[in-house]
Amino acid sequence: MNESRELFNSIKADTSKLSNSDVDEIKMKFTEVINDKMEEIHQLLYDQETYLIELILNHFQAQFEVISPNNLENEETNNKVININSGGFEAKLDQVMKCLDIMIAKTNSIDSVNQLFQTKKLEELFALNNNEFKFKLFRHLGIKTTKSIIDITWDFDDNIKRNFNKMNLSSDNLYLINLTSSSCNNWFTTTPQLDTQDFLIELETNIIQRDNHFYVGLMNEKIVTKQNCMCVNCPNAFYLKCDGEVAIKGTKTKYPVLDYSKQVTKSNIIIKVLLSDEKAKQIFFSVNDSEEVGPLYIEGQSFRIFIGCCNNVSGSCNITSSYYL
Repeated sequence: MNESRELFNSIKADTSKLSNSDVDEIKMKFTEVINDKMEEIHQLLYDQETYLIELILNHFQAQFEVISPNNLENEETNNKVININSGGFEAKLDQVMKCLDIMIAKTNSIDSVNQLFQTKKLEELFALNNNEFKFKLFRHLGIKTTKSIIDITWDFDDNIKRNFNKMNLSSDNLYLINLTSSSCNNWFTTTPQLDTQDFLIELETNIIQRDNHFYVGLMNEKIVTKQNCMCVNCPNAFYLKCDGEVAIKGTKTKYPVLDYSKQVTKSNIIIKVLLSDEKAKQIFFSVNDSEEVGPLYIEGQSFRIFIGCCNNVSGSCNITSSYYL
């Protein structure tokens, strides 16, 4: 009883020492911490904003063919009137019209950029990686000059050779593949192969399936597609099944947060791959803004993204974004 009373008195004494000034100091420190972090976020966003604006405007400007007044002068006549009958006038006029067409097209491209930023959600525009905000949709802007972009596409020649009767892939759009399947061993591969880079890829799937046999993931250089199907153990592939099952080096584990088998609309799948650490290569999965699953450790020297299916599966898969981390 005495011990309880002593404890009570001790707590009461400590509480009485907590003056209003102490409370104010705690509030002030808390506010400072939050403000400091918000300032850091604002600076990161400002840096990305400045980078994007300069990149887009420079790209826009570079596309114009500058029409010099000297180009409209006949060199042979030393700045005299062009001889219309010589055909030079028509050639110069044709050049001017082509330049005007380019200007109109590029003006429309700026309008497309405006529309993109107005309609997309923040998570569709930016990713936070390594304490940096990174823009995800350079390909949608037609910009490929930045080092962060990696142009991952479906491998036209490889897929036509192995899957010509099980898919539809146009050389005019190598980001979108339509597929259908009623058997095993259907691998649809991408290019290029990657070995030491850290990268992230987003895929939009619209799959109609009956048996949950749709897969997306990473394969290494040792995979033999004709002898392996994702419905069994594939030690040289690391992939997600649409019911949330993840296969890593032949071992399968179910993750409910990755289950999109009941999805009736399109699903967004994000795969993050870290290959820069030779001793700890990793893969991460997330689906429809779910919690990220990973790191999951993988093996191999050369890798590429793939999708696969077996049994009764049909639908499409679109590569919406891919970039280095």
